[in-house]
Amino acid sequence: MLTITDHGQTVYIVYPHELDDLHKKVDSFTWFSKKLSQGNHTIWYDKIQFYKQYGGENFYLGYYFNKGVENDTPLIVDMYNSGNGFQRVQFENAACQSCKTVFFVANPTYFALYPNNDLDINELQYPLLNCPKCGGKLSRPAIWVKKRG
Repeated sequence: MLTITDHGQTVYIVYPHELDDLHKKVDSFTWFSKKLSQGNHTIWYDKIQFYKQYGGENFYLGYYFNKGVENDTPLIVDMYNSGNGFQRVQFENAACQSCKTVFFVANPTYFALYPNNDLDINELQYPLLNCPKCGGKLSRPAIWVKKRG
């Protein structure tokens, strides 16, 4: 596991080979000060499964402890890194405004990803991309794009 500081928060980056161990920790609840709610438990399981599928594409499961929310609740943050450093992202669907092809994208500009919604668009680690099919503008900002289906 790698520990980084991002926007003033300590973020723990879980490597793909550590996902099974993380799954066991979530099962046993031994790494949290109290049990996770069933809803949060399911979110962790779903994210672990997602990263088992996509973790080889420069995505990492990250988490941090949100001070003041339910006694430092661990929260998941999706992280992307293809060599220029780690960037928080939100996964979304986006359509090309020209050819209408729908893609699965990693959007780094969703303000809720950052403490106090503090995002300076000039501090992004990666350039925003256009449609890989026709070069048109996507409906959502993206630093990674993959065709749906």
